[in-house]
Amino acid sequence: FCVLGIMETDLFPQVENAVHRFGDSRVFAFGFQRQDGSLGYSVNWHPSEDTYALAAERLAEFMKKSLQMKFEE
Repeated sequence: FCVLGIMETDLFPQVENAVHRFGDSRVFAFGFQRQDGSLGYSVNWHPSEDTYALAAERLAEFMKKSLQMKFEE
């Protein structure tokens, strides 16, 4: 899993492109949504604990779906 985001998302298209060019169906790209402050911030505008918790839930769901699709092939 190639993962990028939360604080900065601008480079995610390049990550996606690299995953596709690599051509291995076992490699996945996941981009977090950029934090908007609705769940607060930590030091120096870093994500809050709540932001990380939500991000972890979203990533776990993506991983489950991706792996489930792989095993169904």
